[in-house]
Amino acid sequence: MFSKTCEYAIRASIFIASQSHQNKRVTITDIAEKINSPKSFTAKILQILAKNNLVHSVQGIGGGFEIPKEIMSEIKLSQIVTAIDGDSIGKMFRNSSLFSSRKIQGNQERNSCYARQHQSRRTRFGD
Repeated sequence: MFSKTCEYAIRASIFIASQSHQNKRVTITDIAEKINSPKSFTAKILQILAKNNLVHSVQGIGGGFEIPKEIMSEIKLSQIVTAIDGDSIGKMFRNSSLFSSRKIQGNQERNSCYARQHQSRRTRFGD
């Protein structure tokens, strides 16, 4: 249903949100490793997400990517999908809140479960 790029963007957003909830910023390298994506590809995805105000980029020492807690519950899955795959796909997910319904709040176990499910899907379908 989603493009590979969109799947990576969603995974990156979830990881950034989980770290932001713990008041941590994450680097492109951290994100690329966590979502198992090439660093340059991850950088392009993050650039799109930042341009669409879905993640914030902080430059300099101690910088990285974050999602401020005050906007975390406002971000919808459709915004990420639209930013990456365009409006025609995003319309299908307009009312799906990514972070308020999933209650990310730093729950690494839930994120690990998502990663295991995604890996299992890739194994079954040869993605």
